[in-house]
Amino acid sequence: PMPIPIVRSGDGWRFASEVGELLSGEIQQIERGKLVIMLNKFREAEAIIPYREQNHREHFHQGDTIRAVLKRLEETPKGPRLILSRGDPLFVKALFKLEVPEIQQQIVEIRAIAREVGSRTKVAVISRDDAIDPVGGASGGGNTSPERMANKAPSITVTPPGAVAVSTATTLVS
Repeated sequence: PMPIPIVRSGDGWRFASEVGELLSGEIQQIERGKLVIMLNKFREAEAIIPYREQNHREHFHQGDTIRAVLKRLEETPKGPRLILSRGDPLFVKALFKLEVPEIQQQIVEIRAIAREVGSRTKVAVISRDDAIDPVGGASGGGNTSPERMANKAPSITVTPPGAVAVSTATTLVS
């Protein structure tokens, strides 16, 4: 992942976050479909979720707490602007990293993510340990709560890479 400069200090930019990192904050305003976020971690930087980076089945209000993944940085005359996303496959990957111990510990690895935002998501996983079933590990094995994942990214199917039949997949939500 590419480091993102966030704040100018005396010796240049301070690298404070990376593309693909899950960030949280509060919705300050909604203007023409764009969400303006006050991040918990970097209050001095402007952060937005453009309309095209949102799940259009979700509806937010000013003051709501929201999580999104850091997608890129744009330079503006006012300083850096963080572009966040809830629609990018990076968002799903960041949620799995947060919620699934086997992925945090790098026992199970996400190989690919295909996403139709607001509809369905497919995640291809492999296991680095022959004793661990990658599909079971990524879809609720251990201490993971599939309901928590479902609330963040509905209709996720976890499958081994190259699997074609949906019947080989384990679904987090029905």
